[in-house]
Amino acid sequence: MSAKEIGKGRHKCEAISVGDVLSVGGKECEIEATIEPADYLCGSVFLKTGKVVPATPYTSSKSHVRVPFKNPLLDENIQGKTEGPALTPEARHNPAAPNALVLTRPSDTKSVESGRLMDVVVDPFIGQFLRPHQREGVSFLYDCIMRFKDYNGAGAILADEMGLGKTLQTIALIWTLLKQHFLVDAGALAKKILIVCPVTLTNNWKKEFRKWLGQDRVGVFVVDSKANLRDFLYGKVYQVMIIGYEKLRLVQETDELKNANFDVIICDEGHKLKSANNKAAQAIKSLKTTRRIVLSGTPIQNDLGEFYVMIDFVNPGLLGTYATFKKEFENPILKARSPDATKKDKEKGAARSAELSRLTDLFILRRTSDLLSGYLPAKTEYVVFCKPTALQIKLHEQLLSMPAAKQCLGGQNAAFQLCGITHLRKISNSPGLLSDTVSERTKSSSTLTSPYYQEDDSFLASVQQLARATSASKQSGKLLVLERFLGALRHTKEKIVIVSQFTQTLQILQGLLDSMSLTYCRLDGGTATSKRQSMVESFNRSPASTCFAFLLSAKSGGCGLNLIGASRLVLFDSDWNPSVDLQAMARVHRDGQKRPVFIYRFLTTGMIDEKIYQRQVTKQGLSDSLMDLKSAGSSFSLEELRDLFRCHKDTDCLTHDMLLCHCKHDGQNQVDCNEEDVAEKSSDCDDEDVPVSWMKASQVQQEDIEKTPKQTNMKALRIYNHVGSSLLQNDPDQFEAVVGDDILTTVVRGNSATHGHVSYTFVKKSGLAPSLPEPENVADGLIEEEPDLEL
Repeated sequence: MSAKEIGKGRHKCEAISVGDVLSVGGKECEIEATIEPADYLCGSVFLKTGKVVPATPYTSSKSHVRVPFKNPLLDENIQGKTEGPALTPEARHNPAAPNALVLTRPSDTKSVESGRLMDVVVDPFIGQFLRPHQREGVSFLYDCIMRFKDYNGAGAILADEMGLGKTLQTIALIWTLLKQHFLVDAGALAKKILIVCPVTLTNNWKKEFRKWLGQDRVGVFVVDSKANLRDFLYGKVYQVMIIGYEKLRLVQETDELKNANFDVIICDEGHKLKSANNKAAQAIKSLKTTRRIVLSGTPIQNDLGEFYVMIDFVNPGLLGTYATFKKEFENPILKARSPDATKKDKEKGAARSAELSRLTDLFILRRTSDLLSGYLPAKTEYVVFCKPTALQIKLHEQLLSMPAAKQCLGGQNAAFQLCGITHLRKISNSPGLLSDTVSERTKSSSTLTSPYYQEDDSFLASVQQLARATSASKQSGKLLVLERFLGALRHTKEKIVIVSQFTQTLQILQGLLDSMSLTYCRLDGGTATSKRQSMVESFNRSPASTCFAFLLSAKSGGCGLNLIGASRLVLFDSDWNPSVDLQAMARVHRDGQKRPVFIYRFLTTGMIDEKIYQRQVTKQGLSDSLMDLKSAGSSFSLEELRDLFRCHKDTDCLTHDMLLCHCKHDGQNQVDCNEEDVAEKSSDCDDEDVPVSWMKASQVQQEDIEKTPKQTNMKALRIYNHVGSSLLQNDPDQFEAVVGDDILTTVVRGNSATHGHVSYTFVKKSGLAPSLPEPENVADGLIEEEPDLEL
């Protein structure tokens, strides 16, 4: 329901009932119906909810006229049929078989009274490989696209985390739709299915069909430069068409595709469609089918506008127009979360948010990787805080002393923000990254004549002089720690994946491996697509002596890649977007992994590296419900910018300081830093609290007041064990028990000012299953390409 406000007025009367006529704004209005206060408060009256009769038939319409069959025999020559009771229709597969996955029968009166219903059972040929959560996912998707759920739509979003088998669930559903129907003699529920995905995944989707269904069960048509769409659209050989997003956009205007009848459309990596102006999304919407499934391991984050676009894509019109959604849902929810929100605002915002969650839970299914704990070896995640070197601190302070930086932090020189942040990220990774900036800028120096660029060039020239006096690996605290880490790991049979967001950083990491005579392979944006799959397979098969390390660009290979040949992964730097890092860190803990997995995130203590991670934690905590406020985006207030540029050189872990955690840095922090404590501290600021006594102004700790909101936003870090490096000297047994990693213990034991220093460590253990044999459904290496960033 949507409306335009055309007038306001007050009417004095004892009661208003249906049928009364009122005068409002010079217009006569008749009361047509009443709305319950609870329905208005939650906003359900503004949504197009409730189940409706399917707008399209259960099977695809025919593009040609079928002539009824005419029996060539005379009636007197046909033997009479044996009279008797009607036979019970039999399902294609036995619903009573052990572990049979029987899907939902329709409950509408017409189908039930017809007496022509039969069970739809997932083919045991593929059903035998489905784990419990995958069986649930197939049933969920089936109910959504068949309109068996109580909402007005036929779309669904499968938002499982990476590694939970979204591809397998989808293929099981497709095979069921192509071969079965819940009505007797009704053919199949689907005849033609379209899969849209990033172009680098098209052939991998075809491999997955061959892997799970064999060569001959289903015809898969991949649209490439040589493909002819008519072969799929008018032939009977192919039932599934796979096409890249860009290719679909180019061919959407062809007459063949305009007249195509797809029964189901599946969008892999569907989070790419979250923009309202996305041309690929518009191309898909131009196709006739309303049955749309989005697959995405990345939850929708931080923007209710993007949330609306995704929902409206899979279930058009369900949330009404965006203007109505913004007025009745987005604005009240955001207003309720503002510091000056009234009690009424909070109640209304909470009710609207709860109603959105209730509705979207009907067609959005998200499970976490914790479900894999019974199928995969144990996984331990570490956040390793590395002390910066004296060179890094000196360059950081020198950068902030520049007049341009001072003007920027004073709110005057906004042009310096991006350049300054880039310089700080380079200093945090390795000061050597700044050495190439001058030469790169010289190539385009004709347009860079402002005093700011001249001042910046002077700074970079001094950096070059300082960098020449120090070897590359000793310029950075993270590189020093990594060097010692690799030196300890090389004596084992394990292999490692090292991930960076930037190609220049990969170049420095490659130089480190060369200096240590360690074997490696490298995959980034410059790696030919045709060679990537063979590179992945070779690394997974080869021993550590042949290929010890895999250098990986997070943008080029961080999504869909399977690197189970390694049991350790180092994320050398962090992205502003937490989903990029989560995708990259999921490359080794996947089906087929036989060893316990160790994942390390390296951060430079007190510098921008750690600040990016803090924003990530805040942002990720807000995105768990798939719809969150915009204040966690990538824009900065002036105070946030100042904090981002500030160097905290007198702390072992700024993040732990922000938590206001009172633990003893021995890994026993669960009791001291729990949600109840934070809730109690946060409630101190509520309007309804009454101060029990006066406090002297000198006793007020302004820093603690500023830290309290950040502590609340970073509450996810309370599930980590907080371990100070000094624990190793004070209680070695306790340190080793909490950390649980001989390699990291060796690195911390070698702490020194000149050879790298691990100042603090966060530890999180999960999936405490023992090492398992390789399951039958080992995922192939899937690669999605995005352009690398240059830093």
